[in-house]
Amino acid sequence: MRVAFLASLFLSAPWTLYQVWLFVRPGLRTMLGDPRPYRRFVDLRLGASHRHATGRVELARGHADLHAGLAFAHARQGSGSLPSFAATDVLLVLPEDRGDLAEGEAVRALLLTDSLGVERSAFAAT
Repeated sequence: MRVAFLASLFLSAPWTLYQVWLFVRPGLRTMLGDPRPYRRFVDLRLGASHRHATGRVELARGHADLHAGLAFAHARQGSGSLPSFAATDVLLVLPEDRGDLAEGEAVRALLLTDSLGVERSAFAAT
């Protein structure tokens, strides 16, 4: 029992740290007086086709080439894929109604390495 618990802590640690960074960071930046503490969305085109399950909006880890306006979703999206966490600089918003996305299709991407930021959260209710 103890081994399983410790293993679950170790395996979920990258995802937990990522969630803290994504959701706690804006609060800390607001307390420090940052007028634009939230990440911003940009519109990009897929640099390669990507498939995902339908029925819900998914945030896929990926890499962006902002100069070319392209985004590439990592092939391995599982929570245990540490290389995809390390190389992620955008979260791609994949639509719930389409599972197969072709190369060149438009997608929204949440920039994770952007220093500009925005005033309102991308996840705030309108």
